Amino acid sequence: MTISVSFQAVKGITNLSLAGRLLGNEELEMVVKEVEDNFAGQENVKLIIDLSRVEYTGSQGISMLVALSRKYRIKLAAPQPSVRNTLNLLNINKILEIYETLDEAIKGFTG
Repeated sequence: MTISVSFQAVKGITNLSLAGRLLGNEELEMVVKEVEDNFAGQENVKLIIDLSRVEYTGSQGISMLVALSRKYRIKLAAPQPSVRNTLNLLNINKILEIYETLDEAIKGFTG
């Protein structure tokens, strides 16, 4: 497995920390399933996806982020330069808010 997932909830906002490489349909489907299982039956989910430990993402990883944004209120935080480059090339900032730090992403939800 090339990716690990962990959740931490603080004041109504959940930080989803991903680590590794966002590659491969099977692993990305596992991430989506873990997110859906974690938030089953909940509404108005506020989710920050911490990308600080993601080394690389391809188009499938970006597609996963966009798919999650259709179900949950998402902000992306702290992408590594290579991941930020991919996000910029695909104009993801027009779909999702991207913050340089986790604290900035939290402030994006709290005002």
